[in-house]
Amino acid sequence: AYGPQAVPELVAMLKDPSLEPHWEKIVAAFGCFDDASAVQPLMDFMKRQQGEISVYAFRAVVHVLPVIGRIAYGWDPAALEPDA
Repeated sequence: AYGPQAVPELVAMLKDPSLEPHWEKIVAAFGCFDDASAVQPLMDFMKRQQGEISVYAFRAVVHVLPVIGRIAYGWDPAALEPDA
């Protein structure tokens, strides 16, 4: 029922500290779209995590690159070239 149109809502959820225990599932949801528009928000999320982070944030960050790989596997070449 969801697709690339859900990206903005998921991005907002990754910015909401009250949803931190669910960030891992939110990151995983991005991988269901096979749409490169999810790549940059995922990279931004990963880059925001600095210093000591919670176990929830760590688990979410660990899943970012595999999710981007899943998007790239869908043969979207833009997923392989996120903005620096």
